[in-house]
Amino acid sequence: MVKGFVLLRLLSIALLGFLVGCQQKDQSFDYSEACSSVVHDYAYLRDQTDGQGVANLFTDEGSFSIFGETFSGRQAIKQRVLGAEVGPVTRHLISTIDIESKAPGKARGVSYVTVYIGPRSDSTNPIEVEGFAGIGEYHDRFVVDAGECLIESREFIPVFTYQDK
Repeated sequence: MVKGFVLLRLLSIALLGFLVGCQQKDQSFDYSEACSSVVHDYAYLRDQTDGQGVANLFTDEGSFSIFGETFSGRQAIKQRVLGAEVGPVTRHLISTIDIESKAPGKARGVSYVTVYIGPRSDSTNPIEVEGFAGIGEYHDRFVVDAGECLIESREFIPVFTYQDK
């Protein structure tokens, strides 16, 4: 009887240690680093017109809203990016990024983006542009699962646009 009690007590202590370890691991997860990486990956993959790569940064039901249009689901997001393959060349420059964890597995973020647009060309020379096309903010909601940060929703909020004089 005493052996059974001691064994049960040891198992209880081991289980408690395991649960505390799991809780500490979740609390120490760096949402800011993981989700900031997704923000940077989006800019690079978007400029490369990698539709599948961009879509994979979103949850299955993720959404992207820009200029009053919303693209919902990975397939719609992928098609939007692939449609840009024949359009102008873009460069998305990400600067300020602020990520906050709102609850376990959830985060919100705001990042600043400056977008340059130039005509597509077969030339190897640099493309001449007058100035930036726009400066704005991405307002993101993230889901973090198994150490992976994915975009649940992203909205582009324009702040400045370039005006030819």
